[in-house]
Amino acid sequence: MNDFISKNTYFTRSSGDLIMQINAEANKQKSEGKKVINGSIGMLFDDDSSLASFSVVDEYLKKNIKEDSKKYDSIIGNNRFQEAIISWLFHNNDLKDRYCDVIGTMGATGALAVINKCFINNDEAIILPSIRWGNYDSIAYENNNKVMIYNLFKDGVFDIDSLKEQVNESCLIYKRAVVLINDPCQNPSGYSLSNEEWDEILSFLKMKSKEYPIVLVDDIAYLNFYRNSYRDVFQKLIDASSDRLLVAICFSSSKTLQIYGLRGGALIVLTSSKEVHEDILGVTRIYCRSTWSSPNHLATNVMGELFLNESTRNAILKELAYYRDLLYKRAEIFIQEAKEIDLNTCPYKGGFFVFIEVDNNIIVAERLMKKGLFIVPMSGGLRISIASIPTNEISGIAKLIKEAIY
Repeated sequence: MNDFISKNTYFTRSSGDLIMQINAEANKQKSEGKKVINGSIGMLFDDDSSLASFSVVDEYLKKNIKEDSKKYDSIIGNNRFQEAIISWLFHNNDLKDRYCDVIGTMGATGALAVINKCFINNDEAIILPSIRWGNYDSIAYENNNKVMIYNLFKDGVFDIDSLKEQVNESCLIYKRAVVLINDPCQNPSGYSLSNEEWDEILSFLKMKSKEYPIVLVDDIAYLNFYRNSYRDVFQKLIDASSDRLLVAICFSSSKTLQIYGLRGGALIVLTSSKEVHEDILGVTRIYCRSTWSSPNHLATNVMGELFLNESTRNAILKELAYYRDLLYKRAEIFIQEAKEIDLNTCPYKGGFFVFIEVDNNIIVAERLMKKGLFIVPMSGGLRISIASIPTNEISGIAKLIKEAIY
């Protein structure tokens, strides 16, 4: 490290985001006229290879980009945006006497940054799943936090015992615990917890919070690409939140509305304590003001206007249903072909990705790139973005991967 770079910064020359690097190489080769299947990037494309878009969102952006993009928003987002997020997520839920704080962020990534800075002391750990999005680690390390790992799957189901062990270990070491669950449609596995699994997790965390303060983080970036209702899970999270168990939810409008570049998102924090609620608003305002200053005004207004309007809300829900079906169709093709050749996938329940556990994942990914298939080696396996691959290009991918594993 040279004398100009802060020693407080997590950085190595090879630490650039691998997903973006692979996507850039795929696009470069495609521009050179080479045949490419790009299953690297977590963006949703139509079957004609164009970026998916929602007509009501595009219409709003065209009408309002000049005005909305020039203005500052309030530090954690305007009142209408906050009301819209609560309405979009919890319109069928009973918030009871809970405080529900909504903080506008730069995507769900920004929400995770707030959590790592504001809810974890330096040199403490955040508990992450063994199969995970790699940027969780980068965000933790950049905020001088450590990482503890729970095993995601055991015998094809969520390994709750491993999660409990890590929470117990964190409480023993740090006298508190911050545990992250990416649900539903986990990145990169596509797994979603059942209501029964949530019941067991929350029962344990509520019991543990009687002794130690607990923060439960639920990254719901892919929520709206899950076929089942999440209403019951939201109610469980609301009911479980207390003055000792903080529930922090990370929302992404980048994914929900297909506006990746606008960097829209929110951190939603649930607690039963007025004192905790006031402290959260205080500390998050300071953090947001000292980093991105205020959220993207155009992004918060898209959510504020479209989520609260019944007509545009219903139009968005209709288009989301279409893309959910498209993703499941692509997943079914891949998983069926993988099954036929004994290529084991993690249990897929929805979302942008399918995952295969592979030991020599980097070597296999490099072999596949030479054949024109670009997928991402990630935490013990290979992530295939079915979101970015047209349906007519899905067939045959499983065979290519199987051939590259030797």
